[in-house]
Amino acid sequence: MKTVKLLLVMLFSIGVSACGGGGGDPPPTPTTTHTISGTASAGATLNLSGSAIANTTAAADGTYSFNNLANGSYTITPTLLGSTFTPTSQAVTVSGANVSVPAFTAVANPAPTYTISGTASAGATLNLSGSAIANTTAAADGTY
Repeated sequence: MKTVKLLLVMLFSIGVSACGGGGGDPPPTPTTTHTISGTASAGATLNLSGSAIANTTAAADGTYSFNNLANGSYTITPTLLGSTFTPTSQAVTVSGANVSVPAFTAVANPAPTYTISGTASAGATLNLSGSAIANTTAAADGTY
């Protein structure tokens, strides 16, 4: 009789294990991720901060995207040497769906200008040559 009880206990244990009744962890729940996308100037660097940190470069057509993002709050800030963007950054909230961001508009920063001044003989004509060409006449006190 002991042999039969032992055999039944072994069969029961094997049956419970085969049915997943071993009590292990449940399978993981799949994580859903989303994308933030938009447009800026070709070659602009877009920096993502907030719930995640990343950066990407806008393609030749100006498009960019940040992929595999969880729900959360983010800020996107564009940069491009020699340009200023409007708006300077955009706040984005991902909440269960992909987000398309309004376009960033770049404006080229004007090149800085400089002044060359000095003194010379009153009434002297001064000629500038090189990257720029200009002429001026020294004032009565010799300044130009």
